[in-house]
Amino acid sequence: MCIKFSKNNIEKSLHEEKHSNGFTLIELSIVLIIIGLIVAGITGGQSLVKSAELNSIVTQINNVKTAVSSYELQYNYLPGDHINAYSYFDTDGAGSDICGADSAAASGCNGDGDGIIDVAERYRFWQHLALEGTMKGTFTGVAEGSAPTMEAGVNVPESSIKGGALDVLNFSPNGGPTTNYIKFGSQDGALIENSIISVTDAVSVDKKMDDGKADSGTIYAENGADAAAPLCLNAGAYLLSSTGQKCKMSFTLE
Repeated sequence: MCIKFSKNNIEKSLHEEKHSNGFTLIELSIVLIIIGLIVAGITGGQSLVKSAELNSIVTQINNVKTAVSSYELQYNYLPGDHINAYSYFDTDGAGSDICGADSAAASGCNGDGDGIIDVAERYRFWQHLALEGTMKGTFTGVAEGSAPTMEAGVNVPESSIKGGALDVLNFSPNGGPTTNYIKFGSQDGALIENSIISVTDAVSVDKKMDDGKADSGTIYAENGADAAAPLCLNAGAYLLSSTGQKCKMSFTLE
């Protein structure tokens, strides 16, 4: 058998081979569109996660404030500062069912009623709210060990942000007025003083709840004890060019 090859047949064969082994412009366009949709989906998903995370901070702080208002309305004292809390929460009169083993006496559970959440009362604050039922959880009401050590989920609540915790104390953050604040940060070994949030996210939370300024209003930001330069703040104001987790925040309790 004799097979004849013509120039036209060879060129046709090569042309068909090129097309069978490559992508057309339409196919490439479809691939690029799919890749773009995937990237957009991932980016959009990350934005949604971040938005939900920031909103969870706002919700948690507002829930604490609501719980405190409810407690104060019921007992006419702030939790932690409640001067006769023992009378309400010791149901058997022996002190064995309230405030831990170290509180068999009324003084072990009561505050001093002066309207100030002091160093000792900052632990009772969370316990009183839990005992009253306005806050979920169980808290020991005392410092861990001989130092004023805090442990998230044990004597202070975990924050809605992983790795963070809440504290409460009467003090003056970042030049603000001296009053009772809910503190939001991460543990530094003893207290809740380390950074928990980036500058950008701190500003976002501040704007959602207050004036967006670190040194005025009802929210005050500070440099976390573990933050390295560039810090959260510069001359008391948010350092917007700073990146990474650098801030801790305080919210007025009232």
